[in-house]
Amino acid sequence: MFAPNEHLPAGREHWRAAFQFYDCLCAATLGFSDEGLQRSLEFLAQARERALPLPLAFATNCVSTVFVWRRESEQALKYADALVTLTVEQGFSNWHSFAQIDRGHALALSGKGDEAIAAIKSAIASYEATGAVVPGWMHSSLAFGYLAAMQPAEGLRVVVKGLEVGDKTGDAEAKSELQRLKGELLLMCDSTATAQAETSFRAAIDNSREQHARLSELRATMSLARLLAKLGRRDEARAMLSEIYGWFTEGFETADLKDAKALLEELAE
Repeated sequence: MFAPNEHLPAGREHWRAAFQFYDCLCAATLGFSDEGLQRSLEFLAQARERALPLPLAFATNCVSTVFVWRRESEQALKYADALVTLTVEQGFSNWHSFAQIDRGHALALSGKGDEAIAAIKSAIASYEATGAVVPGWMHSSLAFGYLAAMQPAEGLRVVVKGLEVGDKTGDAEAKSELQRLKGELLLMCDSTATAQAETSFRAAIDNSREQHARLSELRATMSLARLLAKLGRRDEARAMLSEIYGWFTEGFETADLKDAKALLEELAE
């Protein structure tokens, strides 16, 4: 393992940056949001000290992504904008697309759905123009933008495409979130589509459990719990939400865990 301040050739610095990037994101995905944020900020501090452009792009994108996942839109936008500036200066076309995706997702979190859709669609088009296959997480960000803009039909089209591409390529990174969004978009299209939405939410929970992705599992469980409560199945909703909420040991000031606690209190009334 490399010492924190060890000087390395640029190629090895780039590999280390890639490893650090996934280490931070995995921590957040697995349910340790505070730890993932702390690691990502430390990663960024190290990258700024070394002043190598590619590791700095990795680190800045890492921080913006973790803030997106924590639903902290202002901070996510701040670091996404910083990455946009860096990628323009350095000519990093793919990283520029990644920055625009995070920027768009942050806008959607702020309720600016139309701006979000425009930014994300532009980023996807630029990325696709390189010949690369658009990954599921890009589709899920665009679908979330359509949800924020209250355009469920378009959102469902994106979700279906994302799931189809994932099935062909084996890309399951965003499968749970795509399934969750499918359920939410179905209900936005037709409030009576409860059976189809429940199927999608349960698929999202199953997919997240297979990956031990606790953050995705929590979000999918909250979506299902809200639906079950509306259907008069409050005890079932409370039991399943209580189980996943009880797993967490940190991150209680994040939006998702605050929402889960509030929903549990509502279901207990």
